[in-house]
Amino acid sequence: MLIQACLALATGLALDGPAKPFADLSFAEARQRAHEEGKHLFVEFVVDVCIASKRMDRETFSDPTVQEWLREHCVSIQLDADVEAALSKQYAVHAFPALLFFRPDGELLERHVGFLPADQFILKSEEILTGIDLADRLVKRVAEHPSDPRVHQLCGDALVQKRRFEEALDQYLWCYDQALEHDPSYADVRSGLLLTKIRFLGGMHLPAVQALRDRRDAARERVKAGDATLLVTEDFATLSDALGEPEVTLEAYDALPDGADELARMLFPHVTELLVETSRYQDIADGPVPFEQLVAPFTHALGEVDFSAEPLPPTSGALVTKVSNYGTWFFQAFLALRRDQEANQVAERLLALIPTHHAAAALAVAAEDAGRTDVSAKMHERAGTVRPDEHGH
Repeated sequence: MLIQACLALATGLALDGPAKPFADLSFAEARQRAHEEGKHLFVEFVVDVCIASKRMDRETFSDPTVQEWLREHCVSIQLDADVEAALSKQYAVHAFPALLFFRPDGELLERHVGFLPADQFILKSEEILTGIDLADRLVKRVAEHPSDPRVHQLCGDALVQKRRFEEALDQYLWCYDQALEHDPSYADVRSGLLLTKIRFLGGMHLPAVQALRDRRDAARERVKAGDATLLVTEDFATLSDALGEPEVTLEAYDALPDGADELARMLFPHVTELLVETSRYQDIADGPVPFEQLVAPFTHALGEVDFSAEPLPPTSGALVTKVSNYGTWFFQAFLALRRDQEANQVAERLLALIPTHHAAAALAVAAEDAGRTDVSAKMHERAGTVRPDEHGH
């Protein structure tokens, strides 16, 4: 179950599970049920003011894979530490969220304090319950399944937890360099989640950053030489994004020879923000990818978003932010060029895709940045917000 659950999380998949992971039981009742069912007892202590606790609820315990794991292995309850003050004192709970695991006989097994994302929660919990070092277990699994990128990635995650950073980097780089040869369906994970993991590792292990830079620079040379494939071009851009160096992509974009239309279309989404920041509005408005074409791949997914949820789940939130950014950048460019009809078309399309006051407010700010206070006032009114200068600021 552990490997199946974590592989699902590693690729963004989810297993079906119950709606809520916590039973409506007191501590004594939950401990009795755990004893009767021969399961471990899992207790999360929270307080209302703890942001990390709320994040655990929103991102971790709402995940169906985590819910399924908890249902199979534990009786789980969530307790308010302020209400259960005596219990909190008994178990020395002083920081939150506090995650406590008890044996079926009621003895405290181990605790963890602090936020854990869904995949890391399962890894940590399984290790606590079994007493087995999951990193070593997954290293062996990699040897048994050497061509499965999801196993390599999961192994890298476990090695990071154990601070075995060099070994973790080896697993992640195998995924980046070789995974597509064995599993083309890994492409989206490779260009997104995997780069995020490597960049995070780079905050603790500098060779990870250098590994990304080496691969980016090699791809850049091929782009400059004019012999880059579309995959190499996309790798160059996404690696620059991961390194926080979009200006390198813009330099290559500006140096593309005439006729390199496909490469220009590939790089354009990665340089649009910099084009706005440098007031290169003409290059956006008449760029190689129109706004409608730029957002077309995301329209179906946006149609599935529940915009009434506050806040949006992380995946939906990232998607909404990306499309909103594209819309406001094009809107600002058209307004600055006094191409108001095209600006209005972008605004209406964006608000149809993202029907929220946040999107309208973002358009209002973009209009201000374009020097169009007349349009900004209308957008603020549409968003139900007030321009800052109307407060006298």
